[in-house]
Amino acid sequence: MKNKSRIITASVTVLAAAATAHLMQRGSDSGANLSAMGPAQAAVITPAAPPAARIQNTVTVITPKPAPVPQEIVAATPNPHPDAIAVTFAAATVDDVPATDAVTFPNMPRPPADAIMPKPLPALGPELRARMASISPVVEQPAAPAAPEVKRSEFGLTCGALLTATPKDAAMVGLTLTDPCRSSESFTVQHGDLIFKATLDNLGTYMADIPAIYSTASFLVTFSDGLQAEAEIDIPMTDDLERVALISAGQTGLQIHALEFGADYEEPGHVWSGNPRNPASAARAGGGFVTTLGDASLPDAMLAEVYTFPANTRQQEGVVRLSIETEVTSYNCAKDISGQTLQKGANGAMRPVTLTLAMPDCDAIGEFLVLKNLLRDLKIASN
Repeated sequence: MKNKSRIITASVTVLAAAATAHLMQRGSDSGANLSAMGPAQAAVITPAAPPAARIQNTVTVITPKPAPVPQEIVAATPNPHPDAIAVTFAAATVDDVPATDAVTFPNMPRPPADAIMPKPLPALGPELRARMASISPVVEQPAAPAAPEVKRSEFGLTCGALLTATPKDAAMVGLTLTDPCRSSESFTVQHGDLIFKATLDNLGTYMADIPAIYSTASFLVTFSDGLQAEAEIDIPMTDDLERVALISAGQTGLQIHALEFGADYEEPGHVWSGNPRNPASAARAGGGFVTTLGDASLPDAMLAEVYTFPANTRQQEGVVRLSIETEVTSYNCAKDISGQTLQKGANGAMRPVTLTLAMPDCDAIGEFLVLKNLLRDLKIASN
């Protein structure tokens, strides 16, 4: 590079019980007692009530079999006791007595079927709804809002942009953007006047270390469809360092060059995108570093470069000469290119300056255009 010529210029359940009867018995051996009595005889029972009370009852014991049972009726002799109760028994053989105490009545009629199973109630349907509607209007309840559909990526990850900011050394901010459903999409990052465009990787992730231009570092990410994500973090160290930024649109080739403490081009003290360093290496060298931001492959690329000189690297006194340069290429020759610089003004606030350059014709490809005095040189005092 030292050998290349430079041009100095400005510018989200019923069962009905069937009728049944049973014979009340005293004791469990009533069947045996009945068979032991033999032929039926008139039984004389002294009335329990006074003579004035006369009770006439006839009790007939019916055999449980449905066929006629042979029986012998014995005529009762004159009752010497007119007030006694006359009881007639039917004689039966022992074999005709049921084996158990249970007595059944086979000739009892069965209840009708509808007494066993009641008729079903009429089904509730449109007819009932219509009758109810004629009585009072039906108030339709509003349908519950449907739950928002959760979109997921092809890997099952929930969609949605998430932006996080983490403080790092030398007033840097670790910026991480994720959106699994926007893999390989481009977006714009804005930090105050510092703007650039970048692209998510195949997994929908972007990570970069961004130099904080302001103590309250706010970052805004915007996608082409308008979706945005924000993050903010306090970085108080910005007052203890020097920081210069350059923003350019398209393939302008604009770059920041810093010549530290009398260094010439291509020497160790020449810090630019070809020799950017990082916070750690800059601290060892006692100088600054350059951070390049943005995706130059985008058709509407917007790039940014930031030169940082940290306070803790002030190991020597001297001057850092700053310039904006660009190489004449087939992308920018015979065109007007534009950009903007950011540098602290006299009041300590970042001051933007817009620049426009008319590039030489394409026969000057390979030459460099150097813009001096656009950036203020840094005067460094040792600690």
